[in-house]
Amino acid sequence: MAYSRGAYAEHSSLPSPDVTAIPNARKIVFSTKRYELDGDGNPVGMDPTVQRVMLALSWGSPNTPRFLTDRDMEKRRQEITAALTTLVDEGAIGLTSVKVQANEAGAGSETVKFVNRRTGEAETVTRP
Repeated sequence: MAYSRGAYAEHSSLPSPDVTAIPNARKIVFSTKRYELDGDGNPVGMDPTVQRVMLALSWGSPNTPRFLTDRDMEKRRQEITAALTTLVDEGAIGLTSVKVQANEAGAGSETVKFVNRRTGEAETVTRP
């Protein structure tokens, strides 16, 4: 397939690279807000439903609380649950739990556990 290898197919002296892998969805790293790439520069794949949960968290509840009081963490948990209701209503996921906790002074994490209805597996998404 010369069209998929470009100039490498025309010059036999050049080492031919592997064909680019095309995943269903690209893996997002929550801490950097960037796609994860492998050693060849191809995007690492992830399950599309998990990616949809991550994007729903990012867009549906973007602002973290300024202070990590119990009241703020409960409000945050309700925002995350509300952001995921569309995925639950359409049957993409079954929401198991949403946990917002303070890890140390001024830093917390959010953990969403759900069942991926497409694969039937239990999944966990954590945002630092």
